[in-house]
Amino acid sequence: MSKVEGTGDREVKGVIFDLDNTLVNFVEAKLKACEEVVEYLEKGDAEELFLHFINGRHDIEDPENIKDYLEKNGGYDEDVFERCSKIYRSAKVENIELYPGVKEVLDELRERGLKIGLVTDAGRSDGMDRLEKVGLLDSFDTIVTFGESGRKKPDPRPFLHCLEKMGLDPEEVVLVGDSLDRDVVPGKELGMLTVHAKYGDKNYDEEREVEADHSISEVDELMDVLG
Repeated sequence: MSKVEGTGDREVKGVIFDLDNTLVNFVEAKLKACEEVVEYLEKGDAEELFLHFINGRHDIEDPENIKDYLEKNGGYDEDVFERCSKIYRSAKVENIELYPGVKEVLDELRERGLKIGLVTDAGRSDGMDRLEKVGLLDSFDTIVTFGESGRKKPDPRPFLHCLEKMGLDPEEVVLVGDSLDRDVVPGKELGMLTVHAKYGDKNYDEEREVEADHSISEVDELMDVLG
């Protein structure tokens, strides 16, 4: 267990992590997946396809975004769409990589006797595929995906479900995530100590009202926060 200074010296018994853009560089993997789709099509623009996932009509992971991209560029065909979707899903996992220092931090947390949880909006299958690719399947005491909670962040229920499975109260847990809106806000509302993984937040330099208790520029700075 760790005592964190500056917050009433609360005793920390566990850490909950977000997955995408906190432990793994998901944006880069998505970009590379879009590049492989465009390479297959032999025309188009990977950045434009990527923006369809970020700003499109559908969920950020919905392959229907590819369909919209194809229709907009006059290249929609059912077989082409199915092939592009398979390429995208496969390339996304193949290109997933850990941020430097993640494995070492998780190992040190384990050595300190802290419980480690994971809360992700990814579906069960997608989440497990990503964790297997980067060798983290056995790194967590508790994993909560969208499949378990049925809710996506910033809904507090995925976090509450994780806390319950870990057997810990919010005040005993540090939450680490790249999103101020989807991680930090619900974390603070529940009473967890929040750490903003700003290295994975592509909008971290924008002015926003919410502030985490701590911000880190690299994963291993978490150990400084824990003391």
